[in-house]
Amino acid sequence: MKIKVILYCIFLVSLSSCTFIIKKWAGIKNPKLESIHSINHYANKKGIDTSMFIFSKDSASLFKLNNMFSSFPEILVFDKQKKFIPYKNDSSTCNGPVDNTLKGICNISSNNFLSTKKILYDSLLNCIIDPNKCLKSFDIKDVDYVVFVNFQKNFPRLIRTHIVPWNAVIKANNANCKVKYIYVDLDYLKKWGISKKSLPKYRFNIF
Repeated sequence: MKIKVILYCIFLVSLSSCTFIIKKWAGIKNPKLESIHSINHYANKKGIDTSMFIFSKDSASLFKLNNMFSSFPEILVFDKQKKFIPYKNDSSTCNGPVDNTLKGICNISSNNFLSTKKILYDSLLNCIIDPNKCLKSFDIKDVDYVVFVNFQKNFPRLIRTHIVPWNAVIKANNANCKVKYIYVDLDYLKKWGISKKSLPKYRFNIF
């Protein structure tokens, strides 16, 4: 039955070239200008502790952060020496293992996944602002791992199907090691001084 629904959606789009239909089906919205307050409010409604949120400091930093995460939703893991630890091989495009990774986070160093990514902890922090005092709440030397989770308000379905369940695992806190979880908001902020006209619009081409 699900296959028929998917094929029907593709058929409608191929006939009408209707961006709205596929965006609605995929649960994607064009980004809007947000504020720290609006993101905190939205996250709170989803049951996510806003003290765990940091934000991109400008549009240039947003571009860098998106390149670091490379997809949405995604996680980046570092140890107390600020070494990046991949949770999957580069050849894998699926973020399905995140649930199991979060449940077994204390064993991530022994997974020996292969990655060519060269992500620097300090480079990531240079791209953010910390109005919620998240980074001031801990010292990386005092934890075993820091896990960054990207967050974008304009992907409501993925937040519901991925971020919220991941957050449930985080809140359960069954790890026997010390882990700091941080959400990196990748929305466009009003404080950057950019105009609505400069915001991207998602377009989908079937052919």
